[in-house]
Amino acid sequence: MTASEGEPVEATGAALGAILSGMSATRGLAYFRSLGGRIADRTWYRLTGELQAMLARREGIYNEPLHRRPVAEEIETWEKFRGRGFVQQVEVIVRDRDTNEILSVPFSHVTRRLVSRKEVIRDALTTITPEGTDGDRQQILGAVYTGTYQGLQEEG
Repeated sequence: MTASEGEPVEATGAALGAILSGMSATRGLAYFRSLGGRIADRTWYRLTGELQAMLARREGIYNEPLHRRPVAEEIETWEKFRGRGFVQQVEVIVRDRDTNEILSVPFSHVTRRLVSRKEVIRDALTTITPEGTDGDRQQILGAVYTGTYQGLQEEG
């Protein structure tokens, strides 16, 4: 888990990196802050708990490199998906500023041509706003790429 030159330190990516590298939540928080990250203790611990639960449900998918497109063995088929093409799925992690609840907002990038995971995450983070979908006040903590799906049915 390292911060790229000039890039802001992002809480969700840092928490996920800490978990995947075997750090405790406390050690991960200390490292995140040493990189310049800012987050309340309570928010960090909720975020890492949510990510650990998500990891338990979706084992393996978070190890793929963000800079490349998904390859065939990483793509699941959705029988119910109408149309041909791909759905690249991201979970945007937010904190509700009024309730302090950590929420996961799903985001789908639907296309005929796969793009890199990083591009989909960037698209999700520019689409999901701090005002939230219902005007809620939310703090965006980051996003996690959660899957690639392919639709094989013809529309009609």
